[in-house]
Amino acid sequence: MSDIEPSYIEFLKTESSNLWYIVDSNVRDTGSEDCYICREGKDNTNILLGSNNTSNAVWNVQISSDGLAFIRELDEERRLNVSFTLQALGYYANFKDNLYIFKCTHASFLTTSRSSIQFYVTSGGRQTENINVSGKNLTGDITVEISGDGFSVDKDSISKDEASNASVAVTYTGETNSTGKLTLKSDGCKDVVVALSAEIIEESPDFQFSSSEGDAYFTGVSSTYGTFPTLLYKGENVEAGAVEYSSSDDMIATVDAETGKVTAHGVGDCTIVAKHRANGLKTSYTLNVTDKMYVRLKNVGDITSGEYVLIGQKAEDSFGLFDFDDYNEKTYLFGYTKSQTSLNDLIYGTCVTTFLEKDGDYYRIKGHDNLYVGLLDESKSELNVSQVLVQNARMMTLLIDENCCFALLDDNKRYFAPTSSDTGNGWKMYTEGFVFNKGYSLYLYRQALHVSSVTGRKLVLAGEWNSDVFSSIMDGCPEAAWIDLTSVTGMPNNVTLPSRENCIYVVTRDAFEKLKNTSNVVCEGKAEKIELTDGESPFCAYESFTATNVSYNRNFSGTTSTICLPFSCDIPEGVDVYEMTAFNDGHTVEFAKATSIEAYKPYIIRTTGTAFLNLQSGKNGNYTFPAEPEEMSVSYDALSFCGTMSRQELRSDEFTKYYGYSSGKLQYVGVGKVGYVNPFRAYFVERSNDDLKTVDIVLYDVPASIESTEVGRAGFVDVYSIDGRLIKASVEEKKATDGLDKGIYIIGKRKVLVK
Repeated sequence: MSDIEPSYIEFLKTESSNLWYIVDSNVRDTGSEDCYICREGKDNTNILLGSNNTSNAVWNVQISSDGLAFIRELDEERRLNVSFTLQALGYYANFKDNLYIFKCTHASFLTTSRSSIQFYVTSGGRQTENINVSGKNLTGDITVEISGDGFSVDKDSISKDEASNASVAVTYTGETNSTGKLTLKSDGCKDVVVALSAEIIEESPDFQFSSSEGDAYFTGVSSTYGTFPTLLYKGENVEAGAVEYSSSDDMIATVDAETGKVTAHGVGDCTIVAKHRANGLKTSYTLNVTDKMYVRLKNVGDITSGEYVLIGQKAEDSFGLFDFDDYNEKTYLFGYTKSQTSLNDLIYGTCVTTFLEKDGDYYRIKGHDNLYVGLLDESKSELNVSQVLVQNARMMTLLIDENCCFALLDDNKRYFAPTSSDTGNGWKMYTEGFVFNKGYSLYLYRQALHVSSVTGRKLVLAGEWNSDVFSSIMDGCPEAAWIDLTSVTGMPNNVTLPSRENCIYVVTRDAFEKLKNTSNVVCEGKAEKIELTDGESPFCAYESFTATNVSYNRNFSGTTSTICLPFSCDIPEGVDVYEMTAFNDGHTVEFAKATSIEAYKPYIIRTTGTAFLNLQSGKNGNYTFPAEPEEMSVSYDALSFCGTMSRQELRSDEFTKYYGYSSGKLQYVGVGKVGYVNPFRAYFVERSNDDLKTVDIVLYDVPASIESTEVGRAGFVDVYSIDGRLIKASVEEKKATDGLDKGIYIIGKRKVLVK
């Protein structure tokens, strides 16, 4: 809970019931002081309320890191006490029709992104560091104060209306070491103090980085990809362990103290410092971290509909960016922005982008306002261009030469390129004779591989393929178990995806066959083979898919254990599987033999060896993996039998008790202790004041689908319990199950399951 701001809770109205329920713990203004808590009837809400007649009791609301609310009764003081961490949020105001209503206190508070700032500068040098400021529910503006020799700020106040997303730039300029403080103040809030420290680096020509700057690519998650200078001591590479590295801002990038390996965590600049352990020499470089990196494309097949950077060459050392939004209606030229004098395969920074829209074998050029490149007058040899609607867009084919230079050519053999003379600064259509290098003057760049979105363990990637960037992304997301590559372009035919246990890769139908046939690769909802491995690695199915072959590699000891699979299948030979059917009198949990295995349903299993290896020929020739549901449990009364696809932490408290299962018995996880259950297994959850540590687990070798006796059958029967006790004597068979608890009985000469 330390990463959640200690303020009031937001409540939103439901569409269906006009009641209110807790949706998250983000700090926002709901626009009303009245907030409502609705008692939900579903088991999966994780909102625990007492019975209606306890509405005057004291309750406590705790918010977990995933935003779920736990409401618990505390005492009998006729009020609802809502608290978050250590701060009181509100008080009970009313109770009506299962609605708990309380007044929300709008606490004011002030925070910063950094608690300290370290500056490393050469004597007389200058360094600026930014710090983010956030103020909530402020009654007044923020005052910014700075102290310490050599320190300054870019502002002395922040308006309360801008305080939710503000920043302060702190600069140090000086010739000596210095310390200081940045203090932020606002009425009703505790002062926020940021410690400042500046250290003068006396650089030596014997100990320097090969460059004063480095570039790192923040892919959307923590990343180690970039271009970094080499550290040299007397012209040679520094020996391992001889240097200690540090970063001026760990929010932007961290650096391994021993190796100097940089990991980017956000966009911005910071200083990477190296200190020689033997002689104390220090040197540094400025690291520029960007979330934009553009990769040069070298194959026509890689050019699909998407966002690109277009660079035109006018001479050997002159390149210009195409800017669709910069159009001159007098000269009929699109914008030309001079770029660097040489092209690299990687471009860091913010470039002007436009869109190529593919239509069959043709392409259209489109700007961000959905206008296209079109012709102004087709009668001239040098055709002027204009911004037009899609129906008037110029259709062009894309050519490439042996130097990987592109050309956009229309049906009239006109090329789209920058003007060929220094006097013309713009792009238009040209005949071949007027275009440098016979028209092959276009370089195409696309945003490099990056993380488009992260949802739970689902990772969606986009951009141009780069194996090194991909490895960095995977290293930065060790918990990702569903990797969507359908928006990635330029994947080579020989690409090999890294093996990660139970991880699913989703690719497009254009992927080459070898990749489609690789284990755990899904294409258009189908997989050739899914290999699941026992251990701690999670499995996630964010979309339904089918697999021709499935294997689940797990060794069973021969005693009973639990299992929960993400696909449905028949029960292999030599395996007994049991499903939960009853929880009687709070002392006996009954299981009956299952006839098949359903996806995401927990079972107790008895087998030896590896029972689920190389399953083939499922229903209709395939095994179906449904999208993972919110619930994987079977419940009777206060006891739930829950499956899991990930390593599940079990923590009991006085209201909720967790139990593992081992050797035929429940294993209670005591309060203050922590238990774990690995993926593809199950555990028990009990929400009552009962003690289940001595409960019996009973496995009946009778199908759970057995039905009760047929009504109207003639004759009288005796009814026995499964352990041989006489329950009823000489009763009509059609009334034999009346009044019986859930469970399995011997009625006449048959086993009967009462549900």
